[in-house]
Amino acid sequence: MTPESRTAIRTLATWLIERARRTLPAAKHQWADAMLGELHQVENDPQALRWAFGCWMATLVESIRSSPPLELLPIRLFVMLLFVQQVFNDFFAPVLTFAYKTRSLWLAEHLGWLTPGDDYRPLIPLMNTIPLWLLAMYVAGALLYLTAAVRYVRRSSSTVTPFAAAFAIDALGWCLLQPYLAATAVVGDPVASSAFGLVLELSIAAFLWIVLLKRDATQPVSVSAS
Repeated sequence: MTPESRTAIRTLATWLIERARRTLPAAKHQWADAMLGELHQVENDPQALRWAFGCWMATLVESIRSSPPLELLPIRLFVMLLFVQQVFNDFFAPVLTFAYKTRSLWLAEHLGWLTPGDDYRPLIPLMNTIPLWLLAMYVAGALLYLTAAVRYVRRSSSTVTPFAAAFAIDALGWCLLQPYLAATAVVGDPVASSAFGLVLELSIAAFLWIVLLKRDATQPVSVSAS
């Protein structure tokens, strides 16, 4: 085995220990320091790599075991998918209306595949009637949901604030939209308009509320010195 290959294997082993240290909570970083010290005592590079890989697996299991359930990776991915859905839902109507009114019919047709009947044309009476200020409200809601999602990914504080504002905008927008739906006799989404759809949307919102409230509650509060 050449010195270059040994160096590469040793570098990989050291990298695994460093990754293990990042995986562990701050209170247990001394574990990784001890692992790294032990790694330096292993002279054989393949054995060192096996040691480092075993350490990394052990710290990964410990991290999963000690993490709050809502911080587990599958839950975080699920939350992100919910955020993506919320952002998409709020952006959809403004983008579809913009595509139709600017005669970008190719875009309108592609977006129409996501509407009931795979056709945007039944929605034309509503798009001709809905005011721009109402569409602007949905854009604002989408941007606030996006802000909350970014803060959630970055584990920043105050994720609830933009989410709450977006939720309030969506609720108000839904109420303001009803007269235009009634006037044009357009049914945007039969599922969303049903009792099941309403319960589903409220359940998603409630789940996000719980996750974000718990996230903000665990973030340290910085107090500036007077």
